[in-house]
Amino acid sequence: MSALRAFSTRARAKRWTVAAATLAVFVVYQALILGILVGGLGGVPNYLRLYPAWENARRIVRLTPSVTDAAVLIGREPIFEYGRRHPVFGVAVWSFELTWSSLLFFLSFSALVGLYLGIGGLAARWGAVGSLSGAGVVGLLGASVSSLTHCGLGSFGVLLAVSGVSTTTLQWFGNLEPVLIPAGYALIALAIVARARARPGLVGGRDVRAPAAVLACLLLLSACSRGRAEVMPAFALVDQAGAVVKSENLLGRAVVVSFVFTTCAEACPLVTAQLARTQSRVRAEKLDDRVRFISITLDPMTDRPEVLRRYADVYGIDLATWHFLTGASDDVGRVVRAFGLSAVARERIVHGSLVVLVDRQGRIAERRTDLELDPERLVVSLRKLLD
Repeated sequence: MSALRAFSTRARAKRWTVAAATLAVFVVYQALILGILVGGLGGVPNYLRLYPAWENARRIVRLTPSVTDAAVLIGREPIFEYGRRHPVFGVAVWSFELTWSSLLFFLSFSALVGLYLGIGGLAARWGAVGSLSGAGVVGLLGASVSSLTHCGLGSFGVLLAVSGVSTTTLQWFGNLEPVLIPAGYALIALAIVARARARPGLVGGRDVRAPAAVLACLLLLSACSRGRAEVMPAFALVDQAGAVVKSENLLGRAVVVSFVFTTCAEACPLVTAQLARTQSRVRAEKLDDRVRFISITLDPMTDRPEVLRRYADVYGIDLATWHFLTGASDDVGRVVRAFGLSAVARERIVHGSLVVLVDRQGRIAERRTDLELDPERLVVSLRKLLD
């Protein structure tokens, strides 16, 4: 209680310093993000886009029966986006979206670090790197990078892929995200309480650094085997026949989700061909009534329903169990981002290879990012989802 009382007293006395430090941390953090994107992907931002956040939230609530799933999806919804638009293709060379969940993270991170800096003196303020607060900052920064790169999401994923960081490394780092955030928060909170005392690192006369490090390690180990339950985002898009396909209508079946565009000459043909072989195997094993394939275009301006139908005919695809989906650019972009894929344009559209397997309850069960999709292995995964 004495530590908390000391913290409360010091926080009140330094409230304006804390507020200024919080604002400074937030501004510096956003400036770093902007600098990394401009330096890494090239070109200053030339557009700012505000999203109808409340309207999108109402749509998600209407299409998503589960309150928990709706909250997760709303958290991923963008509030605004800025970036650089390609002068010829008209799509983003790079972009950054501020979502509700990332806004909550940035504000809470800035508030905690600002509080830590604001209640201390100048000398102690800059000596924080080797203390608990330093560990907390590293944990939270790591969590934020993990959030921005999770499954290749956003321009950060593209930037790291261009830099040579493997998809496996990004996925491994993404698995640590659920623990980096709480561990970082816990370490900074302990450091704030410690700073309110006479000696940094002491709480109630005891050194908390070693126990905190042990706690962080335990949390880290426990989180490696614990993933977040992700659900298929809600959508209502148009297929190759002009019919509206809703995500809720796919429940009860295993779903294979891919992302293509008809003018692609690199990854898309290989992925589509391998999935067409997978569909043939599914049909041969008489699982076609229980499995659906959907391919969402990354170029909705070009890929209208009739274009997608001709594309499917080239690969001999059975359209009774496969939907090629398009729609308004805003709707398609929202769905693609919610699945965890970004597409950018330089001389052409550049995108990662992502195939998502969804179980009968609408939960994302597996993500495949390799181009050499093996139909045999995909069918085995589908069987497991149907058991």
